[in-house]
Formats: sequence, structure tokens, C-alpha cells
Amino acid sequence: MDEIDRCERGGVVAVIVTHNRVGLLAEAIKSVLDQTVRVRRVIVVDNCSTDETWSYLKGSADRVGGIRTAANTGGAGGFARGIAWACELGAEAIWLMDDDAVAQPDCLEELLRARAVANGAPFVAPLVLEPGGALGPRNRPFLSADFPQGVAAARNGHGACLAASFVGPLIDGAAARATHAPLEDFFIWHDDTEYLARLATGGSGRYVPAAAVVHRPVGAGPGHFRADRARGSIRNLVWCVREAHSSAIGVRAWLELLRVVSVQQVGTGQSIPTALGAVVAGVWDGIRSLPRHRTLAEVLAESREGDELIRLAVAGNSSAAPSDYCE
Repeated sequence: MDEIDRCERGGVVAVIVTHNRVGLLAEAIKSVLDQTVRVRRVIVVDNCSTDETWSYLKGSADRVGGIRTAANTGGAGGFARGIAWACELGAEAIWLMDDDAVAQPDCLEELLRARAVANGAPFVAPLVLEPGGALGPRNRPFLSADFPQGVAAARNGHGACLAASFVGPLIDGAAARATHAPLEDFFIWHDDTEYLARLATGGSGRYVPAAAVVHRPVGAGPGHFRADRARGSIRNLVWCVREAHSSAIGVRAWLELLRVVSVQQVGTGQSIPTALGAVVAGVWDGIRSLPRHRTLAEVLAESREGDELIRLAVAGNSSAAPSDYCE
């Protein structure tokens, strides 16, 4: 297939963001390198880990580049850096992956097959499974309610998709260059949904059940209460409501998600005053501030100046450098 041949010649760069999970990271990297379709480069963003992550990356394969940040920038900041560097390296498509995920051997091949028939879709996203193969409550795609788009996708065995998590989507390099970076101020929660929904404003992505990733999350998820994380989650959703003008997900859908997550946080078993306090504080944070919009070029410049880098040299001047025009 032309799409697979083209990407094997240098089009796919994978980005993995990690923090203090070197054991899981090693398995994630192996799963990416062992694909039936060869990735050109793997970029690992080490969010200031205190374990052996950086030493491990220094001894990794030549195709594995590393970025060590001076501080933990969260998933949002890590993926912003990784996408900026992937674009600088001339990626035609960028494969995003969490460090606690393992892609099935033919995952990338299936995503590329879907991309080839998706008529310019800004991203194609895999099925995310729990260990053992079950469907879990996390990482479910935001499917489009647009009937013609749904029919067009279904003819190829796909779903029309407006957003997904950062566990395994393959995003189009040109779409990434046409907008600003993931919103780093989100730190964690909903940054992935906001970013992919922004990419989908010109047309829906595709959900590809034939491509599979196993997600093995460690620690509490969004359904477990932690005051600072709950406050940040709510703030981020308020920001998403305010950013809905540049999102394929409408205001009403964002408001409904805000309602559902707020109720979920209040019902997690913590005291109601504590949970309500976190929700109210998050709403107020989202009203009184907005996240920064930074171009890929700005993110890249900061990374060059402040991050430790390995195996990320760009030969000559990149013809696909990040754009400066996104506000």
C-alpha cells in the first residue's frame, strides 16, 4: 500500500511521554519498535523523572531520541514538546503514546491503512483495551453524531471520531503544523480531548477498532478524588467550554461533560464540602484565567534552550519546521 510504503520511508515519528515509570516505558518503546511497519524515530519526553529513566534512554537504540525537561510539565507539556520536535524532524504522521500503553504488533499498520482511505482525516485512533482484552471506562473516543460522516467512516469499518485520548492516535503532521501546540497549562486531564477536537474542526478523525492498544494505568484515575487533580480537571473543562469556538465538540457537549465530571467528583466518597470546594475552585480558576496558546516554534525554542536532548539532531534545515503563524 502506498501509504504504508511512504511512511516506512520516513513519515512516522512516535512520541511517548513518561514520568518515573522506566519499567513500563521500556515495554511501551519495545511495542513501538516491534511494529509490522517501521517507525522512523521514537521521541521520549522524560518529564524530569527521578528514577533511572534518563540513563535508560541514553542506552537505548539509535532510533530512540530523548528530551529531559527541567521540571515536570505534565502530559500536556510533554506532548507539546514531543509534537514540536516530531514536526521539526519532518514527520508526515505523529504517533502519540502513553508510557503505560503497549501497542499490538499490527496497530500502526492498521492505523496507516485507515489513514489511506480516510480522505484527509486529521487523526486515526485505535481501540484501547484493558489488560485481558476488556473494554474499560477510560480512553473512549468522542464519536461524531454527524450521520453522513458516520456512514462514510462505517463503509471502511471505522467510526467518525471528533476526539480521543493520547493513547495511540496517529495524527496528521500537516494538521499538527496548522494549529498551536497542546495547551500546556492543562498539565493533565482533557488536554488530549481538546487538542484532537481542535484538529477535527476541518473534518472528523477516524476510530479504528482493528488497531488495538492495551492500556495499563497505574494509580488513581479520574473517578478517584484528589483535591488538586479534581480542581485542575474542572478548570480544564471550563477552559474547553471557553475554547469551544475552535473545537469540533460544541459548547453544549463540553458543558455536559463538565456536569458529568463535577457530579463524578462529588460522588467519589470524599466529604461533600471538600469535593464541592474543589469543583467550585476549579470553575473559578477556569473563569478568571485562560490557557496560553503557544506555537510549535515557541515550544521548540524553549526546549532547545532548557531541555537536555539526545539523538534529536536535524540534518540541514527542516523543510517541515513548525509554523510561526498560529496564535
